[in-house]
Amino acid sequence: MKKILRIILKIIIIISLLSTPVLAEEATPGAISDDEVKEKIKERLEEVSDKDLNEVKDEIEAEKKNQLFAWVGTVGETDGKTIKINTLGGIKETKANPEADIFELTPGKSKKEIDFKDIEVDQFIISMGIKETDNLILGKRIIVLDEAPVTEKREIIMGKVTEVDEETITLKKNGDREKIKISKNTKLKINGIKKPTAEDIQIDDFLNAVITLNKDGQIDEVKAVLVVPGESNPQAEVNEIKEPETEATPSVEKTED
Repeated sequence: MKKILRIILKIIIIISLLSTPVLAEEATPGAISDDEVKEKIKERLEEVSDKDLNEVKDEIEAEKKNQLFAWVGTVGETDGKTIKINTLGGIKETKANPEADIFELTPGKSKKEIDFKDIEVDQFIISMGIKETDNLILGKRIIVLDEAPVTEKREIIMGKVTEVDEETITLKKNGDREKIKISKNTKLKINGIKKPTAEDIQIDDFLNAVITLNKDGQIDEVKAVLVVPGESNPQAEVNEIKEPETEATPSVEKTED
């Protein structure tokens, strides 16, 4: 009988040991479900994502603040502190950064440093700097010229040489006559001559010239000249164009039988 009681007691003890953790787990008031865990992870990811997005936005804004813009035009008004510039996009304004580099350029000469207050109405101006507003730049580098730079206009003229007077060459072009002057800066090339000079150009040579025009449409400079020698130019016989000679038909003598 005692033996049976011992066995029953052991069984009760084993059952109680096995069931205790399960009951304890079910009774824990702080237990978190799978859905709650997923929600926590989602919230954390959103926090990290928002943080990274804000950092990117800050970087973009910082780059915008440091981005350089430029107004190009003529000075309309100035009070020594602010300049109104007439640009193709309308009237813009510029002020000078305290450490701005301000120069006045004269074509063909060196630049000179000036003060912002020395800039005058009608001067051509380029102001580069950071935007304070959509229409206002705080200039970090400002350049002014008395006149707007003119884009060099180039043309090609060609024709037959009709007259040579030292370095001045007269061409016949579409029935008109055009004079060009070859200078030391002109790139001269004559077919068949290694180191040509203006003296090598002859009447009846065919000449092509690259020229630049001034604002009045007149020839300003002769940049380059290419000459194809004619038959009368003894310096370049290899370029002469000659008509092929026709062979004489041999005569046949009649003989009497």
